[in-house]
Amino acid sequence: MATPHVTGAAALYLSTHPGAGVSAIINAIKSSATPTASLSGKCVTGGRLKCQWVLGKVSISNMPKIN
Repeated sequence: MATPHVTGAAALYLSTHPGAGVSAIINAIKSSATPTASLSGKCVTGGRLKCQWVLGKVSISNMPKIN
């Protein structure tokens, strides 16, 4: 069930980093994983996705407006 969550994280990252390349998005997602002992050796990162870390420090003023 990770696919929809990772796809959503990629979309959120791209919304706050317009023009980011595929490798930048992948690096942001992979580096944001919270290490989790039960996932060690079971997935690429050995951790779980943390969207807040993918986005980094994003202020409300940086968020795109939705019309």
